[in-house]
Amino acid sequence: MYRALYIWMFDYIKEANRKTIAKEYAEHLWSVMLPAVFPLYPKWTEFLDTKYESTVVKRDLWNCLYDFAIEIKDDLTNYDRHSGAWPVVIDEFYDFCAHSDANNNNQQTQEH
Repeated sequence: MYRALYIWMFDYIKEANRKTIAKEYAEHLWSVMLPAVFPLYPKWTEFLDTKYESTVVKRDLWNCLYDFAIEIKDDLTNYDRHSGAWPVVIDEFYDFCAHSDANNNNQQTQEH
């Protein structure tokens, strides 16, 4: 039921005759709808702020992000970037997380 509300919200917020919503609107809605179901939400917001350059969010990304949030483990071990099932932006988010984690591990190793 929550997924249905999430999917419906895209149509509710988008302007007539548009296929996208403003990134700003998406970010506000995500801040309300995702933290409870998406442990990687803080990392997602960091990714949006530093890597996502588009000013709009397409329906495909909107819908798939929810599925990603509930299907993929926090450590991303069950993510298959080669399946072709995810939008490129989510592949880029995966790379961002992997790179960020690698940097954190290297930093911790150097500190000890």
